[in-house]
Amino acid sequence: MRGCDLARMSDSQAIARYIEELCDLLKFRRFGNPIIVRFGNRPEIAGYSFTQLIETSLVSGHLVDHSRCVFIDIFSCATYSTREAEMFTRRYFRAAQAMSHVVDRYAGDAD
Repeated sequence: MRGCDLARMSDSQAIARYIEELCDLLKFRRFGNPIIVRFGNRPEIAGYSFTQLIETSLVSGHLVDHSRCVFIDIFSCATYSTREAEMFTRRYFRAAQAMSHVVDRYAGDAD
């Protein structure tokens, strides 16, 4: 996403709330606390990154202050609404633009 709210994306507590609310919305059972770390020694990449383990895999992201871009990856073997996830994330970070890529890895019933 682009054109995100810098105050929200650079606040570790707001990021923690996002993770909790997203997981609740998608009915993901969180495993432990999220890891939320600020790093990057170059302005064009500096910002917070996070990882939240979930029962069915993980949710991760990197938020770049300089460009006000938010990159989120939701990886799960459970089904969930990608539309709901995108709309919630876009609203939460007040993004001016959003683009998503979905890879459906469901292979159906194994024989």
